[in-house]
Amino acid sequence: MDDIEIQIWVTAIGTVLSFVSGWLLYLLSDSMKKKNDISTICKSIISELNDIKTYLETRKKPLLKITSNPTDPSDENLSFHTHHLGISSFDSMLYSGIFRDLDTNTQIKLSKIYGEIKLSNASSTRIWELITKDQKYSTTHLTNVQNYANVLDKKYDEIKDAIPDVISLLNKKINTKPRN
Repeated sequence: MDDIEIQIWVTAIGTVLSFVSGWLLYLLSDSMKKKNDISTICKSIISELNDIKTYLETRKKPLLKITSNPTDPSDENLSFHTHHLGISSFDSMLYSGIFRDLDTNTQIKLSKIYGEIKLSNASSTRIWELITKDQKYSTTHLTNVQNYANVLDKKYDEIKDAIPDVISLLNKKINTKPRN
């Protein structure tokens, strides 16, 4: 082999080694970024779930209270305490694509609890609409709305009780490798 062939081989080997090392660094960097993204969004969801849990533990009960003459629409006869529960961190996880990087069990648990939260928010809005829609309420109407609110009260308690398990699961995800 003459000098030119040696230079060609050295250049080729150097190029291949540079490409392979660059590719490996990219994969390592991408894996680290994915783990950091998962960790960041899990921390955000944990914070959001803690806020929801705090609200649910300290909220006024019952959600809807009807006193005195139920056909009188004055404010002192209807007492409705509502609050829309936050879902922005979960939505962020969905729209960013990070959700698909989680294992199936975590996806199911997050989807279930946030599905319940979204349904509770919609139910709360619906109850508000039902009690503010008409100026004159029938006893049957108010009884039905009260029953609806009682179901939502129970649902809030179920969500509050489910939050610690989801937070525990997310805390484990903060310190594990992403799923490939």
